[in-house]
Amino acid sequence: MKVKFLLLVMFFGFLTGCTAKTTEQRVPTPRSVRQSQAMDGIAVTQCSEILANIWGNYRPEERFLVYGGDSQNLVADGPGDLDTQNAGQLQQRFFLTEPLRREMTEGAAMEHRLNRNVFCAGVFRLTDKAKPVQMALQWEKEFQKHQWPGSQPQRYLIAQPEPGFLLIAYGQTRVLETFLIRMNQAYPKGQILMYQEIPQKIAPQGLQKANSEAIAYLEERFWIHLPRLMT
Repeated sequence: MKVKFLLLVMFFGFLTGCTAKTTEQRVPTPRSVRQSQAMDGIAVTQCSEILANIWGNYRPEERFLVYGGDSQNLVADGPGDLDTQNAGQLQQRFFLTEPLRREMTEGAAMEHRLNRNVFCAGVFRLTDKAKPVQMALQWEKEFQKHQWPGSQPQRYLIAQPEPGFLLIAYGQTRVLETFLIRMNQAYPKGQILMYQEIPQKIAPQGLQKANSEAIAYLEERFWIHLPRLMT
């Protein structure tokens, strides 16, 4: 009987060990860990440093959710470096045509985590032969061609916080006003090349009421914290 008992104990102990091992192998990586790894980018260029110096001047009540970098190099809560060879992303986010991209050697970006049209900023290092004022005029011409599918930004900014660098930003007026103030604090000798209002497209008369009601609903349902974050 003792032998049978010992054999049963060993048998069930063996099954328990196998079950524990199988369970351990099937445990997936927690979602929060995967998300943090996805945002594990780098910010080593001077372009990122310029954006970080501006962001560092923000007061706690002025801050909002941001991320930096690009799809291959995401950085949480701050600026990140850009792949200046990725023509598609530079065109989509910053409206940079091929002639403009040829005048840039590196870049960095930071934007609102929920809505790029609320705030998006990029800083780019220029080549020695680049002419910032002409580049700003070319960029403005390209920017005005863009058709916004939804809510559009209200203003855009082009500046030179330091010689040899070009800053491009667009977003809501009060967000850019704060950004401009903090940029001037970080770089008091910087030059503002353009700071313009974007003409807002007006919907047809018959659609204005329906659109306004839909926007009010979406703001109440999904953007309840946004006004607080952007004040």
